[in-house]
Amino acid sequence: MLAPAGEHPTTRLCLGHLWASREQLRGARMVDYGSGSGVLGIAALMMGAEQVGGPRRWAACWEWCGED
Repeated sequence: MLAPAGEHPTTRLCLGHLWASREQLRGARMVDYGSGSGVLGIAALMMGAEQVGGPRRWAACWEWCGED
């Protein structure tokens, strides 16, 4: 990967917003639109989201998501 997952300032900002909205995530469906490492989608699932999708931006994206 290019950078450790969750280290970028905007990723941290988004993680903070997910945490603040965690009650609303229960059973929700969401899209991790950045979907570089999949860290936001993984976090959403850990906070109760039912389903997370992400667009295929780079071929390596899905490999990284699988590793994370």
